[in-house]
Amino acid sequence: MNKDEVLVRHMLDAIAEIEGFLQRMTYAEFLNDHRTMYATVCLLGILGEAAGNLSEEFRNAHADIPFGKIIGMRNHLIHRYFEVDLETVWKVCQDDMLSLQENLRKTLPS
Repeated sequence: MNKDEVLVRHMLDAIAEIEGFLQRMTYAEFLNDHRTMYATVCLLGILGEAAGNLSEEFRNAHADIPFGKIIGMRNHLIHRYFEVDLETVWKVCQDDMLSLQENLRKTLPS
């Protein structure tokens, strides 16, 4: 297994954890559950850190995956944590994780 494949698997694991935390939760419940909220933010950070360590060749070969946005969100969550917009975190998790998961899976060998 090469480095990029390992990192993609880390990304998929982070997505699965986020989905597990949020699957039966409403936005209001998310805001009131600080453990889940912080765990989700941490997992998004892991997702972005893994994306940032993918090779340039891999990212270029899969330009349909918004690696720049994933990395940018990680940087914002980590370096500007005092400005995290939880509504944006929620929307990203609700609206973007499934398609990201599907696209990442397509990059792995069968």
